[in-house]
Amino acid sequence: MAEPSAVPTIDQLLEERARYESWLAKLASAPVSTSPTVRERVEKDYRGRLEQVMTQLRTHAESVRSELARQRKHHDELRVERTKAQEDFDEASLRNAVGEFAPAEWTRIADAATARLADLDARLDTVAREIHRLTDVQALVESKPPAPPAAAPAAAQPTPPPQPAVAAVPGLPTIPPVPAAGPTEDELAFLRSVAAPALPQRPRTVSAEQPAVVAPAAAPAPDGAARKAAPTEERTLKCAECGAANRASEWYCERCGAELTEV
Repeated sequence: MAEPSAVPTIDQLLEERARYESWLAKLASAPVSTSPTVRERVEKDYRGRLEQVMTQLRTHAESVRSELARQRKHHDELRVERTKAQEDFDEASLRNAVGEFAPAEWTRIADAATARLADLDARLDTVAREIHRLTDVQALVESKPPAPPAAAPAAAQPTPPPQPAVAAVPGLPTIPPVPAAGPTEDELAFLRSVAAPALPQRPRTVSAEQPAVVAPAAAPAPDGAARKAAPTEERTLKCAECGAANRASEWYCERCGAELTEV
């Protein structure tokens, strides 16, 4: 019966993690010419192994936390012991200065105190390095897996610059700018909204051979009433467009509406 494989230690898992990260870093610049599909397959394999190692490391989070607390406590105890050893050596030096110790005895005391202080310094250095290592491991094993990248927000549509309004012309309404975006407007409605009013009538040129007819001063009346008021007026003004005869007081042809001009 095969023996179960030993559970990898934290140090072994850290070594595997460093190895897979090194392979991934070198993969991007590998000089071997391969198809993108093969390169992606190898990268996916390395990342899968790395994630397995990280998963195993996270299972050691509690033990790392406990070991880190133990090492910090041990470091504090060594510092207290080191302080006490230094005070003992200082006291022995003071007693030797006043002549309490013989030269041979002082040599023995000084050598023992120096060796003790050197040993405590070395142990403090070792524990400090272990604390630093465990601190890094704790930050690693307690880190959460990276979240999947969020979908990039849709790019905002640029706002078109406003179109300047048409300059106002005396006697005509200002034409509003055409909307840059939005639903299509009814063209006929738009043309009716910007249509200019009828131009003012210009005075009709009167021939020198025919005197101008002066209308009597009276209250304005509708066109129909004016025609009934002067039924006997002669139609002496001929339309240049359709040839219809019109009264001399008319400005526009009664048949086609063209402007009448006397010659």
